[in-house]
Amino acid sequence: MIMKKIKKKIKEKVLVVKTGDITNNTEKNADIISLIDKSSFFVERSVAETDTTTKQIIPYVALSYQNNDCKEYFLVQRLGGSAEKRLVGGFTFCLGGHINEKDGTGASTILACIKRELKEEVGIDVTEAPIFLGIINESKTDVDRVHLGLAYELQLSTKNITIQEPQKLTGNWANIAEIAANYDNLESWSKIVYDNFIIINTKRH
Repeated sequence: MIMKKIKKKIKEKVLVVKTGDITNNTEKNADIISLIDKSSFFVERSVAETDTTTKQIIPYVALSYQNNDCKEYFLVQRLGGSAEKRLVGGFTFCLGGHINEKDGTGASTILACIKRELKEEVGIDVTEAPIFLGIINESKTDVDRVHLGLAYELQLSTKNITIQEPQKLTGNWANIAEIAANYDNLESWSKIVYDNFIIINTKRH
């Protein structure tokens, strides 16, 4: 008799913080790093997706390239193969994902997650820490109520990036005007980054 080994499916665990621990003062990079370093913990993703007493930490990174006087961002659309079905069809110029146990513990998990996600999604080897833009702490939708976004910008020295999972994403480089023309199709978090960080910084320059 041939015995077959039954592999038990490992349940994904994601990093969260207590919703009540997020205050109006948790806006600076040092504040959020301190919160994650001291108060974050891992829970099963299936539980976290419906538990509004916690928020899952999502590093959310805008990829940019400065082409002379024109700054461009990598604009992608989420396709049917995406794991997050609630975002399928939407456009975004930010990439990222959940922090998993493989990313380690403490504040270093943020950069570890960014490196892993960008390698998995667009084949980038991140060698420098991205620029912190701010947090996204919304409660308008079911997705918002259980996620906390950490917005970053990673300035690339080349436009030669390749989507690694074409069943999940498709994308092209776009300038500010092209993103603005597609504004209504952006997912809500990308609109927040565009309105509060991208446009403001563009006007300053």
